[in-house]
Amino acid sequence: MSKKFMTGVIVALVAAKDWIFDDQEDLTIRDVFGLDREMFNAPKVTHLTENQRASASALIAAVEEAPDINARYNIIQGPKQEGWAAGRAALRAWFTGMKVAANIATKVDAVLDQLGVSPVQVIAIDADKAKETVFPNITECESAKEDIIMAIFGQHALSRVPRGEFKDGVNIIVHHQWERHRKQFRRAKDTFNAKTELARKKVKGKVTGTVQWRNKNNDIHNSN
Repeated sequence: MSKKFMTGVIVALVAAKDWIFDDQEDLTIRDVFGLDREMFNAPKVTHLTENQRASASALIAAVEEAPDINARYNIIQGPKQEGWAAGRAALRAWFTGMKVAANIATKVDAVLDQLGVSPVQVIAIDADKAKETVFPNITECESAKEDIIMAIFGQHALSRVPRGEFKDGVNIIVHHQWERHRKQFRRAKDTFNAKTELARKKVKGKVTGTVQWRNKNNDIHNSN
């Protein structure tokens, strides 16, 4: 699990918690994160013990009170920040148990596919123009940012213009999703190239064997 990705999620939730939970009929945030307005202050949080919930709540409170974005990052993931091991472990347990990464990936992929700006779709569009298949730049999905916000944080998330740390958190999330596709693209390309090279060697081996067999037969024929 990417520490930066989880940090982006936490920063976005904390920065926008004053309004993203206002629409109580929209269950998007509960479906994706398993949280409501109280977040980790709720009496029970799915996949966490009471001790874990308390540790996560204390960490989030510190994040909210931190003076700036760098201090918040340090509390969530900074190697030099002491005293937050239990809180970080609790967040990881929640993140893993709730399958937050998979939930976000499903939401984001659905938006990108619907808007026709998924990496695969962009590659297909450019296939006739490009001599070599190149993974597209993340700017290709810029137009999908607001739809991604609604898909992850609910429609009410856009009741305010995304800015500041909420926007920063969203950018981290989107960047992580794009890079996830880049890794898949690289693995597929490497696998394709490896299979192509293997096939080439097999063909070369067959051709070499055939030539050797013919030369041997010719030698036998000439000796007779």
